[in-house]
Amino acid sequence: MNAIRLCAMILLCILPAIGSDAGKVYTWTDEKGVTHITETPPPANARNRDVIEYVPKSKEQETAIREEQQQSRDRSQKQQIVDEAKDARRKAGEARAKATELKTLSDQLFEQSEAFKTKTSNTVRRWQVNKATRLKLEKEAAEAQKRALAANQEANRLEMRAKEAEKRLKEMLAEEESIAAEKSAEPVPQ
Repeated sequence: MNAIRLCAMILLCILPAIGSDAGKVYTWTDEKGVTHITETPPPANARNRDVIEYVPKSKEQETAIREEQQQSRDRSQKQQIVDEAKDARRKAGEARAKATELKTLSDQLFEQSEAFKTKTSNTVRRWQVNKATRLKLEKEAAEAQKRALAANQEANRLEMRAKEAEKRLKEMLAEEESIAAEKSAEPVPQ
């Protein structure tokens, strides 16, 4: 009988101590400046003591938190895709404008080259004297045409990138709609 009383008294003394430390995290710094994070109380000579109470979440709360985090990631991903599509569209428009400008310049240079050829082609002597100028004009026109072609290709590449981003966004929205439809079709547990 004394053994049972002794066990009961020890248990009554230990239970409050166990219950008071449950769900607490202690942070403290020792005399060497090392910070410790423990579930046990710090020693008496510890500096910078702090106690953090932990309140466990219910399964419903944990599920709600996870769903909110997933929704936040999805929103962020959608916004990133939208921004990428807008950026690609803007850059494609700029590249298209530059390609048009370079094409116009190329056409002007070719016209100048042809006009110069016509102007200088009436005698052999003029033809030979102005050969360097003619070649220079033709070279500038050809380079302008190459730049215009490169700018046009860059515009096409950027437009494809924008279309791909828009396609990914549509797929993501369609997937969300199908998930929402599935959730609304599920019977509610009672």
